[in-house]
Amino acid sequence: MINRGLLKYSLKRIWILILVCGLALAFALVAGISGSNSFADNRNNSSGITITGTAVDFREYFLHTFAPLIFIVYGLTVTIILVMEEVNDGALESWLTTPLSRGQIFLTRTLSAIMGYLLIVVFNFLVQLILFGALLRDFKETFSVLVLTDLSLYMSGFLTLAITWILGTLFKNVLVGSLVISALMALFWIATLLSTFALTSNPDSSFKILRYFTIFSLVNDGFWYQEATNGLAKLMPIKALDFAWQIPTMLVSGNVLLYGGYKIFNYQSFSFNVK
Repeated sequence: MINRGLLKYSLKRIWILILVCGLALAFALVAGISGSNSFADNRNNSSGITITGTAVDFREYFLHTFAPLIFIVYGLTVTIILVMEEVNDGALESWLTTPLSRGQIFLTRTLSAIMGYLLIVVFNFLVQLILFGALLRDFKETFSVLVLTDLSLYMSGFLTLAITWILGTLFKNVLVGSLVISALMALFWIATLLSTFALTSNPDSSFKILRYFTIFSLVNDGFWYQEATNGLAKLMPIKALDFAWQIPTMLVSGNVLLYGGYKIFNYQSFSFNVK
């Protein structure tokens, strides 16, 4: 069902996007952690503990701000490149002159997008392991929290990709489709941003309910700390039950959406504009 030639061609078309998104995630992570280190040092000079500030800023500026934004950018851009432009420019019709079917073309393009996403998240996870291992004194204790939190974050990115992917099959016009998908994802991201900072700065703020109007509310964050005593703060116990249902929900939902995109793409009547 997967054509290797088309797979290589598709990956060549998005390799710059993969590189840019991977480096952007790494830069956001480094900037957040390095900034939080200096902030934590100033705040907890007597104890020299930097873990609290690092984790707080990691949660605010990476998990709930830059990472979702970069996943949205990747999902939207890869959908435009591999699906919407192909239909608009008539390239899909040229591929259909080969023995490939629509289903094979779509599945190959889908695999290309997923492979690109996996490259981004694997690179990002390795960067996190290096930075956290170098900066955190209790890295062994926080490793399981980091893995579960990242898995939740990466599944939300996969769900974002699936949503943009199925929406991309609904539009024959690149501009209209891009605007609609961008507007929807912008609403998700803004709601996430407002709710995150509302919860951090003022837990009683009414903005905190906005997180339930976005797919990123499914991201389960394990980096919550108890109140510091004597300069030390300890991680709150992990809510394992939340991870147990949220991660599978995002995985299943993403696959259902990708299958829906496959059905739409396979049976939709496209009017080609061959240039």
